[in-house]
Amino acid sequence: MITDVNVWLSRWPTRRLPLDDTPQLVATLRSLHITDAWCASLDGLLHRDLRSVNRRTVAECQQHGPGLLRPVAVINPALPGWQADLEDCQQLEIQILRLMPGWHGYDLTSPHFRQLLQSAQQARMLVQICLRLEDPRIQHTLLQIPDIDASPLLAPEITSTGCPLMLLNALASTTPDLAARLAANAGIGFDIAMLEGLAGLERLTTTLPGNRIHYGSYSPV
Repeated sequence: MITDVNVWLSRWPTRRLPLDDTPQLVATLRSLHITDAWCASLDGLLHRDLRSVNRRTVAECQQHGPGLLRPVAVINPALPGWQADLEDCQQLEIQILRLMPGWHGYDLTSPHFRQLLQSAQQARMLVQICLRLEDPRIQHTLLQIPDIDASPLLAPEITSTGCPLMLLNALASTTPDLAARLAANAGIGFDIAMLEGLAGLERLTTTLPGNRIHYGSYSPV
């Protein structure tokens, strides 16, 4: 079995992507022998009605990739009423949340973020945090989104929540030392979608234990 923990549905806000059509994406995932693809919607970047976004994600997964596409919900704790969105996720039996703090205007010191982790832990949900979604060098001039600093995740008020965490697209902006401390002290996992350099995976295994490294393609972006 091969799990891809970093897959997206729908379309990027500023350009078309080769696999932003779900049937084509599913065909490609199957051709690569992916058996479990964790999918959130790119609509969640800018849409405020995240309940509708997440319901569309569930429907899309059921229609085009039953048994392959696993729906992941986008939650924005900076919005009023995010608790109702989370309750809706529970009713939909979604087990994974994906956060995009850079796009949603908060950082990892936010009290709302901390409250969300507490609620997710009580609901036994895994929380994925996107530290980056696009290389700053190619961002649209009207959508300049900074990378997110992951170091606040080492704070006792975060680790004490006991919420399982995974960082997506983190290895391009997180130092090896910080990544190692996050894995060792906070039990945080990392996907390899933005891992760069020669022998990158080999070097990564000298920094992180194998059980903290996850395959993520960041398809179709």
